[in-house]
Amino acid sequence: MKYGAHIFLFTNHWSDDAFWIFEEAQALGLNCLDISIGDDVHFDKQRCRALAEEHQQTLMLSPGSEWPLAADISADDAAQRQQGVAWHKQQIDLAAELGAVAYTGAIYGHTGVVKKRRPPADEYKWTAEALHELGEHAQSRGIIIALEAMSHFRTHIANKPEQLIELIRLADHPQLRIAFDTYHAITE
Repeated sequence: MKYGAHIFLFTNHWSDDAFWIFEEAQALGLNCLDISIGDDVHFDKQRCRALAEEHQQTLMLSPGSEWPLAADISADDAAQRQQGVAWHKQQIDLAAELGAVAYTGAIYGHTGVVKKRRPPADEYKWTAEALHELGEHAQSRGIIIALEAMSHFRTHIANKPEQLIELIRLADHPQLRIAFDTYHAITE
C-alpha cells in the first residue's frame, strides 16, 4: 500500500519554490504526491522528475490551477468538448514527461461548473466519448486516468460513485479507473 498527499496540503500553487515538498513528503513516510497543474503552473520539469525519483515519490497530476472554462468535455457545445479533450491531452503528456503514473480528478466536467437544469439526454454519452478518447491518449503515454466523484457544489456530472461507474462503463476504456476522494465523499 502507498500513502500519498495532494500538494494543496503544503502549498496552493506548484512551482520550483515548492520542490521542498518532496523532502517533506518523504520525511512524513509518504510515497505519492498529487501535483495540481494548470496553464498558470510553470516549473522545471526535469528537476521535478529527478527530485521525485530521488525522494521516492510516485507522481500523479490533476487539474486544480488555471483550467480554461471553455475546456470542458461535458459542455453542451461540441467545440468546447473538443477544446477540453485537447487541453486534457496536454496534461496527460505532461504527466508522461514527469514520469507520473496517473492523471486524476473530475476531468469529466469542469470543476466549479454546476448546471442547474435538466441534463440533456446525451450528456453522459458525449462525455463518455470524450473520456474514451482521453483513455486512448493516456494508454499511448502509459498513464492511468483516475476519475473521482466530486460534491454537488463542484460539479453536476458525477457526485456519487454510481454515477462515475456509469460514465466509465459508457466510456468503455481500460485506462479509466476510479479514485476515491474521502473529502468529496464525506461532503456529499
